Amino acid sequence: MILSCIMLRGRSRPLIGLHENQKMRLPFEVVSGIVLLNVSVNGKAGYMAFDTGAMQTCLNKTHFTEIEGKEVEVAKFDNEVKKASTVVTTCDIECNDWSISEASVLLLDMGYVEKPLRGVKPDLDFLGTMGIDLIKSHTVLLDYANLQVVLDEEAPDGLEYYDMKADVLPVIDVSCDGVPYRFVLDSGANTCLLDKTLGKEKFKVVNEASGIVQIPSVSALGREYKDIIAVMNNIDAIKAKVDVSGVIGYQVLKDCVSYFDFKNEKLGIR
Repeated sequence: MILSCIMLRGRSRPLIGLHENQKMRLPFEVVSGIVLLNVSVNGKAGYMAFDTGAMQTCLNKTHFTEIEGKEVEVAKFDNEVKKASTVVTTCDIECNDWSISEASVLLLDMGYVEKPLRGVKPDLDFLGTMGIDLIKSHTVLLDYANLQVVLDEEAPDGLEYYDMKADVLPVIDVSCDGVPYRFVLDSGANTCLLDKTLGKEKFKVVNEASGIVQIPSVSALGREYKDIIAVMNNIDAIKAKVDVSGVIGYQVLKDCVSYFDFKNEKLGIR
């Protein structure tokens, strides 16, 4: 399941009420490779994905049928990238130390995310995704070993730094079988996503109908990974915003402590 890369075609309202220069610890759970934060949205308790690959924060309209807003057009990933009509509105979000008031959000049908997550955690109410619009004004320490995200933390010792383009989405250098590419680094992606124009013949086909392939060797963030599973699909909606050939996340982040410095366009890894 890849839940990210949701793109707003239009303007979003400025954020109000973000804490600045104050360290915020956000405990999380990992369900099917997705980082889930325990949140309250307009007083409703549930979970939101912490999603560096989503351009806009989104709410799952199943749980917010009473919310109204202005109609807009978006592109979302639901097995493939599709256009959809929805509304943009605002809401208040509370997540442990992090409080956001009047956050601009899209209202989408996200049952395609909630259903498989409930297959693992039946009582889970999936309220939506926290996108890069909320995230990138902070530094982000993503620590899978201790199951926490820390915002506005000073960089820990012992990190190795890599360039990260961050003007739209975080983008890093990745090589697949020795061929260099640029990929979105996406904490909301539990499976690698490849542009179908790369051609399946470059990789080992696992499932022809579903576009699932296996990449024998992937190099990213100073480490080598073997036999990475990926889905090949049309990512034109992503490429219209960022010049990339794919998306990768959990498969390369899960064994690391990652420090996202969006302002200086650096990613620290330990």
